[in-house]
Amino acid sequence: MKKEIISVPLVGGPSAGKTSALSYIKRKLSEYGVNVLIVDEVATQFMNGGITPFSTKLHNDEFQKHLLHHMIEKENRWRQIADAMDYERTLILCDRGMMDSMAYVGEKSFNEIIKKEGWSIPQIRDERYEGVIHLRTAALGAEEHYTLSNNKYRTESPEQARALDQKTLDAWIGHPHLRVIDNSTGFQEKLNRTLQEICALLGIPAPLEIENKYLVKRPRLSEFPVTYRLIDIEQSYLNVDDERDEDRIRKRGQNNEWIYTRTQKNFVKTGTRSGIRIEKEGSISEEMFGINLLNLDPNYETIKKKRCCFIWQEQYFELDFFNEPKQHIKKNQGLLEIELTNENKTVQIPSFIEVIKEVTDDENYYNKHIARITQ
Repeated sequence: MKKEIISVPLVGGPSAGKTSALSYIKRKLSEYGVNVLIVDEVATQFMNGGITPFSTKLHNDEFQKHLLHHMIEKENRWRQIADAMDYERTLILCDRGMMDSMAYVGEKSFNEIIKKEGWSIPQIRDERYEGVIHLRTAALGAEEHYTLSNNKYRTESPEQARALDQKTLDAWIGHPHLRVIDNSTGFQEKLNRTLQEICALLGIPAPLEIENKYLVKRPRLSEFPVTYRLIDIEQSYLNVDDERDEDRIRKRGQNNEWIYTRTQKNFVKTGTRSGIRIEKEGSISEEMFGINLLNLDPNYETIKKKRCCFIWQEQYFELDFFNEPKQHIKKNQGLLEIELTNENKTVQIPSFIEVIKEVTDDENYYNKHIARITQ
């Protein structure tokens, strides 16, 4: 039996509803026949055992280093157990993920820790988790419900909770499947929206890739009013039977450290939209990536681009600047994309981005068309 195991951390600031969401998702997904395993929060486990940060005996950086090691060991063990279980599909829900530590020690110290331990950002952020769900703290938009009563180790004021929530979200910017669940609705609907995003990652129903895409004027990143991450991407195309479908391999990295994926997209059409496809994506080894490079479609060039990832109005945007090929997108332009799970969802275009035109259904701006070699 072919097994599917995916790992998704629920992250966010204090009093975001993570504990309730974990319980709710486990209960609802069991109705769909999905096996759900929960990895409890390691920091609370440590502190319950008498291991606390900011003490005179243990520096916070050292605390976070051991926390990260234990998190890896625990998540890996849960994946091994899931593989041994007689279930076709397993979701490993993590109460927090490895990048959360950056919010507690700062980016510089975090990078020093992971470098010393032999890890890289693409490995522990992108490759390790198939998706990331960030639940906003109640201190942002639901202040009357902000409470610390369910965790004796939390002492943050609403102001501190908001700052910590943002630092946590900033730490995860750059992951290809980051979703933000805000407090724009009641709490039950917040749980339902969380479940919807999880279902989309699991493919319940078939995972539709719904992208809105815009041709924009290239902004000055030095003037960006929000936190962003720059990602290097190289992607190449393999042979397919239907020209509208895609079978691509991708090399994705940050600071010259890489992970490798293969993505297959099959064209479907629903309602009035044609920009919807069923997507299947999985990690591959560097060796397999190299083997696939020997079997590329000769009609397409390799795309090389910089991707700027950022959050605006609780939505996750990706802004691509193309280095190769050069003939389709001008140097002073870029492609702004947002991936949706609901085709009726409203997109809030960032105020600091000037849109030239929407190109969602314009095949000239599909990555595959941009890569096509013109005669």
